[in-house]
Amino acid sequence: MTDPKLQTTIELYARDGCKITLQAPGRCDAGRRVRKETMKKLLVICCAVAFAAASMTAFSAEKKTARKTVKKIERLSCRLGTEDRHARIAVEVVNGSVQNFAYYSKWKPRTCSVAIERDDAYSKWQDTGRLTTVTTEKGTFLIENTRNNVHFIFRDVERERYCGADGRINGTLTVWRGKSQCELNGVMDNDPNEADREPPAAGRAETAALEKTISN
Repeated sequence: MTDPKLQTTIELYARDGCKITLQAPGRCDAGRRVRKETMKKLLVICCAVAFAAASMTAFSAEKKTARKTVKKIERLSCRLGTEDRHARIAVEVVNGSVQNFAYYSKWKPRTCSVAIERDDAYSKWQDTGRLTTVTTEKGTFLIENTRNNVHFIFRDVERERYCGADGRINGTLTVWRGKSQCELNGVMDNDPNEADREPPAAGRAETAALEKTISN
């Protein structure tokens, strides 16, 4: 019978909590050495299995994260008018949300250029479903992103800031998916050199309707 005082206990721990215990008689040194070597091998195997499992878990998590961060980017653009008098716009939509847009118009010899990006220092973006309100110090843009088009309403956008001319831009512009021509209403109705005019009736009605939808 083994003397309890001479009994040796060897406990080895793996990183994941795997515990291997060896008890051997203290009077059998050769047996202890053999068992110690065996335990070392078992510990190596246990650690290798735990490391492989952790690696597979991390790899699976990375794949799930990669799938979640995949972005669906859509770029739309359109133009309407002649070389000397026209309007055009380019829009980028990421995962269904408008991220930026660039509007350009020409009324020879004057031109207007508006470029606004989400999260920039010069605009505030507020989303309500498919509707987005972009507020700047020089005017407001209401955007409605539908299945077939992206519809813009320009509301009191100051020409002084974007065109270097007096007056304001009011009206609507629609870029259709699959079409190269824009649909305009009021945006290009008045010459930048002329005094302010009231927004077209259609534009006022659309603005009021969208504002009501957003407030609700």
